Amino acid sequence: MAAAAMPLEDLERWLQARIDRHPAATSLPMLDGYVAALNARLIPDMGAGRTLLTAFTRHAGTFHKGLSTGKGWGTFVKFCRSERSFAELVNRPAARLALSVISRLLPG
Repeated sequence: MAAAAMPLEDLERWLQARIDRHPAATSLPMLDGYVAALNARLIPDMGAGRTLLTAFTRHAGTFHKGLSTGKGWGTFVKFCRSERSFAELVNRPAARLALSVISRLLPG
């Protein structure tokens, strides 16, 4: 059974305690590190996610057939366990080839 929702006052105290322990950026170098982290990890994953979503939306059946293989399922499991990111998946040679083939050969 799901836990009851936290009252708003408790939620506010809980959030404030985390802010107090980990303050917001207090200098430009801290912000530069944040931007660098975004560019290193989040932005590539967002682009790769967009690529995968577009391909899946156009060719869902092909994706499901790929997942039904041992290698496809193993890759999906690694993604679900956070062992691989979207960017890591899309940048693999086999994935690049598959995405290229389905985008060019299959009607969308």
